[in-house]
Amino acid sequence: MSKKLSSQLQQKIPEDAYCEEHRQPLQLFCDDEQMLLCGQCFHSEGHESHVVYGVQEAAGSYRELFQEILNTLKEKLEVAKSILADEQERMVMIQGEEQDFKDMIESEYRIRFQLMVEEKTNFQRLQGCVFNSNMREDGLNQLMEFATELKEKSQETLQRLSDLGKENMNKLKESEVRLSEHICILQRIIAELEKKCGEYTLAFLQNVRYSVERSESILLQCLEPAHVTDLSLCQVTGMSRMLSTLQRAVTLDPKTAHPFLVLSEDLRSFVYLEMIWYKLHHHLEILCAYRIKIAS
Repeated sequence: MSKKLSSQLQQKIPEDAYCEEHRQPLQLFCDDEQMLLCGQCFHSEGHESHVVYGVQEAAGSYRELFQEILNTLKEKLEVAKSILADEQERMVMIQGEEQDFKDMIESEYRIRFQLMVEEKTNFQRLQGCVFNSNMREDGLNQLMEFATELKEKSQETLQRLSDLGKENMNKLKESEVRLSEHICILQRIIAELEKKCGEYTLAFLQNVRYSVERSESILLQCLEPAHVTDLSLCQVTGMSRMLSTLQRAVTLDPKTAHPFLVLSEDLRSFVYLEMIWYKLHHHLEILCAYRIKIAS
């Protein structure tokens, strides 16, 4: 960088400035070296091959460019504010969403646990009718194991939900900080460019390319909302495997069947006859039958 350029960068140039070396008015602007020139500088310092404009023309072109940059910066500022507002809203929503999923998981666990209890009750009701003591004990033990496993899986799911909720919240908070900082930078640059556009021609041209490059670097930065994990991925898994494990290919023995059991032809199901005698209007005795299918 030449001594003349260094001098221009260090001090504000008045509108009626003269070249310190040649004592002539600064009427030219070298776009390549970003410096003001007098007529003699242009011919004596090798600027003939550079892009050189009159100061008014150069200032006019850069003012138009600044206006375009300002418009783009203001648009990006509005986008950044909108994304920030969305992130803050998502922080509120995600807390409610986490509680909703927690309630749903706990409700699902209660329903499935109730199914286990009913299954256990069915085993107990049928004791002495179909299964021998070893089969009955094995079935009840298996149901208890499944109930314990279901509770553990439910607790694991709730913990995973809590961890994901915290992770999502941290991502949103980091995004909020990042966006807030970006908004402050945009506002500061917009204010600086607007102030510079109000300067006189020679002062405006001072450091003009630096202002352009700085603004463009900000415009190149991408604004994206935080990517959070879908909380619906937290589910109580393993129930299908539990239920499928309960299924057994059972063949009934008609010789050892309870007298109240009528077996099907394929020996895979039975009808449990419960003798219920009661009087109707015509004093008829009715036999009620209940079909129970225990395997398929």
